Amino acid sequence: MKPTFRACMAWLHTWSGLVMGWLLLAITLAGTLSVFRPEISTWMRPELKAHMAVSPDAATQAAIQWLSTHAAHAPTWYLEAANSRAPYTNLFLL
Repeated sequence: MKPTFRACMAWLHTWSGLVMGWLLLAITLAGTLSVFRPEISTWMRPELKAHMAVSPDAATQAAIQWLSTHAAHAPTWYLEAANSRAPYTNLFLL
């Protein structure tokens, strides 16, 4: 440790400030990324851009038809229709 109480507290204040600063930076970055999650997901899947010309209603109807044929006995369906932030239809089966 440091020879005096004041030097010890200065060292502790410096390192605790650095650790807390980096922790707050990581929390802020994660929060910012979570706000823009749909846009980042769209950016990471460029193959979806070819299908963006389809209207959201037509895409939802196609998803319902596909689910009716391939997952008729699934206990739960969850459909998330396309919108301005996420221009694709998500569907989940449980």
